[in-house]
Amino acid sequence: MLILGEKYGAIQSSDLSATHEEYNEALENNKSILVFQQNDISPDYRQGMFIEQVRGWACGHFLAFFSDATELKTGMIRALHKLAIEQSDAGVEDTEIVGRATARITELAEFDRLDATLALVVAAGPKRSVLRPSELDNDNFRRKIESEAIYGNYSIFDRSAGVSIRVYGNALIFLNESSGGGRMHYGPATLGSLRSIYQSHQRINTLMIDEEGTIRITRPAYHIDYDHMKNSLPSMIEEEIGGEILKGMMLVSRILDLIDDSQRLTHVAIISALLGDIRHIPLRTRAEQKRSPNTIELGWMLPETPITASLDQGVHPRAVLFGKKAEEIAEDMAALLRRSERKQRFG
Repeated sequence: MLILGEKYGAIQSSDLSATHEEYNEALENNKSILVFQQNDISPDYRQGMFIEQVRGWACGHFLAFFSDATELKTGMIRALHKLAIEQSDAGVEDTEIVGRATARITELAEFDRLDATLALVVAAGPKRSVLRPSELDNDNFRRKIESEAIYGNYSIFDRSAGVSIRVYGNALIFLNESSGGGRMHYGPATLGSLRSIYQSHQRINTLMIDEEGTIRITRPAYHIDYDHMKNSLPSMIEEEIGGEILKGMMLVSRILDLIDDSQRLTHVAIISALLGDIRHIPLRTRAEQKRSPNTIELGWMLPETPITASLDQGVHPRAVLFGKKAEEIAEDMAALLRRSERKQRFG
């Protein structure tokens, strides 16, 4: 366990504090590290640098914050519980988790008249039900998730637009439609009714949560800038795609904390995809768009969607959804989407 306060500690012969030495040794020996950082502190310079190092090493660390001894004790108990689950649970099946994530992407291919859409799916494991059917129908639970999507630190919904909440199978779907204001109808959904929503309100934000903790987010893959439409052609921008993936991962992390605060879901599979009508909307870097805003290359082949991106390691510790590792994953996924899109256009 690593407890981070204001003071770095006495410098040893290695030019590091004893705590820093022990931390580095734990890293070298691939030890699980439980980190507890005190709130509202003004760390000295060396401690600040140490905290930056620890916070940057997202994968494999449990990180919690505390204000007093009681909170520290509670955090330690929770962290040890989570660690025990991770070390004793041999039920994490990579193929099964990746399969659930892939299936939620495949569902979207049914909506063949979508505008250019970016999708992010995070499936969590080991497989277990973390939400009961009654919870999906619970108004307080729905309001809590809706509030995170609209007003949270990693909000994805347009505050000026209406929100419709539907139950589809074992999933709860929030639809943020840009075609009108006010609260939309709450009710069950069929595949046909969802198809009509997606296709009649093409630029739409959605958030889906199912009983097993799989979460899917969809966002428009490009932004319409009416002030500059006369001077540039629409494009999907790689850096913006990466930013949306990162925000989505952090929102997923927040929602998983709400629906699984005991950390029973320890690993995640992450897949991003481009779907819908991207025939005339290329994926470019910001620099490419700036160099030639009025000229785009569409190639000689039409891209077949969905264009998907996932990392070689199919399943990751849940901690990768937040922090430096999340930033790296988002950047890599955006780059992989661009490569796949160009390969389909130009061969």
